[in-house]
Amino acid sequence: MTRHLIAAACVFGWLASSGSADSPPTKSLPPVPNKQLPLASRKPKLNLYIGGAIFPPNYFVTLNGETLTYRVQTYDEAAKKSVETTQIIQPTPDQWREFWKSMDEVGLWNWKPVYEDMRYADGTHWAVEAVHDGRSVKSRGRIFYPGQETPLQPEESRQDAGPLFEKYIAAVRKLIGDRPFY
Repeated sequence: MTRHLIAAACVFGWLASSGSADSPPTKSLPPVPNKQLPLASRKPKLNLYIGGAIFPPNYFVTLNGETLTYRVQTYDEAAKKSVETTQIIQPTPDQWREFWKSMDEVGLWNWKPVYEDMRYADGTHWAVEAVHDGRSVKSRGRIFYPGQETPLQPEESRQDAGPLFEKYIAAVRKLIGDRPFY
């Protein structure tokens, strides 16, 4: 149980830092619908996460220049240890266009900063931080997803995330070459 709590703390630390474990925390800009960001804030950024609060798998997608780093954390029960795999992915220009079009369609730029039900610590956690085309968003959730009126119960955590979030997940999967993203 201790190792699962440590893993969860690492995940939440990553979410709080808004970057990889190697980068210092950065201040994010709040989303402003239909308003361009200052030139200094227009550097493209993409940090995505989805996973379990206590138990893996956990999935991370991070933009590094023109490539994506795709990390998956799992737990090897036989070895009694966490296992992490990393892949570098180079999406095509068409994949990027389709991804950003899907993000517009799901209203990503207008997602609230937080979707969570404080009654539960377990269940699916997710986070997205993006800067693209002069717009930005930083949003996260726990057992609660954009497009839903009320949070789910932990046992329903990912089975009924709703069509808006499912479209988001499908777009991420396409961008990363149909690899798993929860």
